[in-house]
Amino acid sequence: MAFDLLLDDNISPLNLILLKVVGRLMDCPPHAFKKRLDYLDQLRIAGYDHVETYDISKHVFAPLAQFLRRQEQDLKTIGLSLGKLKAATWLFEWWASNVVVRGVIVVAKRHDR
Repeated sequence: MAFDLLLDDNISPLNLILLKVVGRLMDCPPHAFKKRLDYLDQLRIAGYDHVETYDISKHVFAPLAQFLRRQEQDLKTIGLSLGKLKAATWLFEWWASNVVVRGVIVVAKRHDR
């Protein structure tokens, strides 16, 4: 079982370009994000014959962005800020409000023969 990030199957060309630009700025490998079917194919090639994914995006991105916003407000009261984590806040808000990246739980089982 794992948590992973997958490209949404219906990502727009513009959002895909933006994601690649953001990824480059974050030193993320260009092909780090895969669409669900490509991801499943990789797991099957690795020997997993039963793979399920559960999209939990609505429970991940918006709540995480809200948490970071609250932290930013709390830190302001004592004269501090999130610093570089402000970019993460923006990223999670973007993913929460657009069809770009999905947060998924992956359950992969290997039945040894």
